[in-house]
Parts: sequence; structure tokens; C-alpha cells
Amino acid sequence: MKKLVTMLLLFAAILTMVMVSCKEEVPPPTILVESITLNTESITLAVGDTETLTATVTPENATDKIVTWQSSDTSVVTVENGNVTAVKTGNATITAMAGEKSATCSVKVHPEVTSIEITLNDGKSVIRYTDETQIENTLRNEITVTATYDDENSAIVTDYTVTINNENTVATITYGGFSGVVTLEL
Repeated sequence: MKKLVTMLLLFAAILTMVMVSCKEEVPPPTILVESITLNTESITLAVGDTETLTATVTPENATDKIVTWQSSDTSVVTVENGNVTAVKTGNATITAMAGEKSATCSVKVHPEVTSIEITLNDGKSVIRYTDETQIENTLRNEITVTATYDDENSAIVTDYTVTINNENTVATITYGGFSGVVTLEL
């Protein structure tokens, strides 16, 4: 009887081990990418400029969130890991892909800026403002900035930067690596 019980226990142990070793591992479920978006849909660069695009993939727990980047015309712009470099004048589209989804950003590359000209509207020599919190808005409404490019064309630009000194008496206008100043008065 003891032999029978021992044999049954041994048989049960072997059977359990066989069943455990034959159990199929179930892989975790695949979570597909639902969307990919970029931090901007279009950018304008001068030849030689760079810009970094950021891709957001959803859902956060997607199985394959690897983003690949592609330029529609590498002679105009190149892209590596979201870093866009303007090569020559023209237009191209940057595509970011994750899973089966993609997002695009239009890139316009204009010639290199060779100079800027700042013109005060209505023949003014000084920009007068009444509210210190609105200096930049007042300034942008009162000036015209024209960029001249290495292809000898020129154009009015609006995406210049404005830096105002601590005393609110001088505004520095910068575009394409060139700067000019405008006098401010309260």
C-alpha cells in the first residue's frame, strides 16, 4: 500500500512537471499607435538654420513608439531625430512616423539674410507708448521690417524678435542674424 501511494505521488509530481513545462507563454498584448503629432505644422528657415521638431506618440503605453523621420527633399532640408537643417532655398515636407501613423511639417527655406531695414511707419523717428505692458505690441504695429536676401530679393518679415532694454528706451529688432534698434519713449 505504501508503495502504491508513493508511486501515485511520484506519478502526480511527474505529471505536474510535464504540464508546467508544456504551458505556453502568452505574449503581452500589442498596443498599437493611435496617433502621432508634431509640435508645429510649418516652419520657415534661412539657409543654414536649424530647428528641432518634437513628436508626441499616443497612447503613452504603445508597444512600438519609435519615431522615424524623413525629408521629402534632402537637397532642401535634412532631418535626423527631429533636428531639421535648411540646406538650400525651396520647400520640403518632414514626415514623422510611428507604427502605421504619420504626421507632417511643411518647411520653407528662404535664402540667407544679408541685411534688414527697419522703417518706422508714418515717418516717425521715435515709437511712443502709453502702457509698459504693451510696448512690444505697440512697436510691432508701428514698424516695418524688410529683409534682403543673398539672391538680392527682399521681403517684409513679421517673425523677427524684439528685445527691450531694462529702461524701456531702446528696442532691438533681430532677424536672420541681423539687428537694428528703435528708440522708445513713454
